[in-house]
Amino acid sequence: MNGPNPSKPARACDSEIFDVLLQAMAQYNQRFVSGALTTTGALLVAIGWLLTSADAQKYFAQNRTIAAVFVGAIVPLIYIYCSALYRAYRVNHEAHRQLQNLNYMEKKYYSFHLLPPRFLVFGIFLNVWHYFVVAWLVAQHAKLF
Repeated sequence: MNGPNPSKPARACDSEIFDVLLQAMAQYNQRFVSGALTTTGALLVAIGWLLTSADAQKYFAQNRTIAAVFVGAIVPLIYIYCSALYRAYRVNHEAHRQLQNLNYMEKKYYSFHLLPPRFLVFGIFLNVWHYFVVAWLVAQHAKLF
């Protein structure tokens, strides 16, 4: 039988594997930072809107059911945000681990893409705090508590 064996896939060369892993590591680093900062920006805009807009305050005061649903939706949003952030962090670290195991190039050429644990902690803490502030402001305007 000629040709490749379908039960045994062809293995890419080390340089190709390195390129794929490095690209994944760099992209997840970028996605992590971009996602965290975008979420922070959106939440800060929401906080500013809730603090300064008389229309927003009046709307939530008059529509307590919508305010309650909005506040209740914060918990799933926090879960989704934290899950996405953690996944990006985990994939970034897994790509780094595989790059180390590949041993194709010295670590100093790719380790700067590795997300430090403090980024995960800070990214989650900062935006979970903002989510709670948004929920608290909506609840205050609607007099839910």
